[in-house]
Amino acid sequence: MKKILSAILVSLVVAACSNTDSNQHQEDGNATHRQPRYARGFDIYEHEEYVEIILFNPWKDKDIVTRYFLVRNNEIVTPDNGIKIKIPVRSVASTAVTQYEFISMIGETKSIRAICSPEITYNAKIKALYYAGRIENLGDAFNINREKMMILNPDVTFATLYNESSIHNQLNDNGGVTMVFDNEWTEQSILARAEWIKFIGAFYDKSDMADSIFNEIDMSYQEAQKAIVQQTRRKSVMVGYNYRGTWYTPGGKSFMGQLLKDANADYHYCNDTTTGSLPLNFETILKNFADAEVWIGAPTKTLSELIQMDERHNLFKAYHQKQVYSFLRRTNDEGANDFWESGVAHPDLILKDIIWALYPEEMAEYEPTYIIRCE
Repeated sequence: MKKILSAILVSLVVAACSNTDSNQHQEDGNATHRQPRYARGFDIYEHEEYVEIILFNPWKDKDIVTRYFLVRNNEIVTPDNGIKIKIPVRSVASTAVTQYEFISMIGETKSIRAICSPEITYNAKIKALYYAGRIENLGDAFNINREKMMILNPDVTFATLYNESSIHNQLNDNGGVTMVFDNEWTEQSILARAEWIKFIGAFYDKSDMADSIFNEIDMSYQEAQKAIVQQTRRKSVMVGYNYRGTWYTPGGKSFMGQLLKDANADYHYCNDTTTGSLPLNFETILKNFADAEVWIGAPTKTLSELIQMDERHNLFKAYHQKQVYSFLRRTNDEGANDFWESGVAHPDLILKDIIWALYPEEMAEYEPTYIIRCE
């Protein structure tokens, strides 16, 4: 009965937090604004006694989903239109692999008590903790074992909002567990996605560290971009592969489309305004990319596997010139791929990997992190 009453009480509080009538932070002329440089999904204000984090609706500009008020002492009084959380958090559940690297980079892997789908985890330390019985399995992220999560009762559960229609249910159907929604995947640039380390860092009371880490990543990214911008001839590139009859290639405004632009690549859809992938048929891809010099994002590690998948792959110039690359350098036997796990936190390394594939003469001393050349 106590658990039920607690769940109802927290649900009512969270529902109040999602009130979108006021889109301003708590008025305080002395608050320090830690405004994100690229990210649009959150904002941070440091008040005298608490930190206010505003979480925005990814699908409705400047509409507030909820607020988190972070305190170092539970006796501190905070506004009643948000969720009060004592920091630093000591135990967390993490429901998405993209959260692991952010937590690891600020030195808090030990705080993870539960994860979803451990079989798709690449992080060796997290895998070891799981096999040692120190991290629980919450099941699939889309069907979390809520009973186990309630029993564990972590300080917070880092979750993800999947779509606008699910916001209400995800905010309120939580069994009394404090849910913190990390929505980095909804950002439209790869640097914006990486900046969510600041969001995660705040809950560990490590905002300064998170800022410093991101600043180094941003600087590394800008330096890589500047080093290649003077390249006189841009190499043509094709991206993606055929999946069940549809070839998914990045839109011009997607994070991969922007990476190609920053790597000074000649990409057919560079002026396209799509923020996601373009689902195309094979014939369209062949028409637009038959003579592309480099193929990035192939689904195999070898050229022979590529032909086994589809003999038509030999119609592309990049295949014949053995200029085919895949993001499969860091994988494990269970099928986990670190490109999709830690890559979100290292846009500078992904950019350098792409530049290495396109212009190896400019990166003679560079050792790629995620990308390999298919042999």
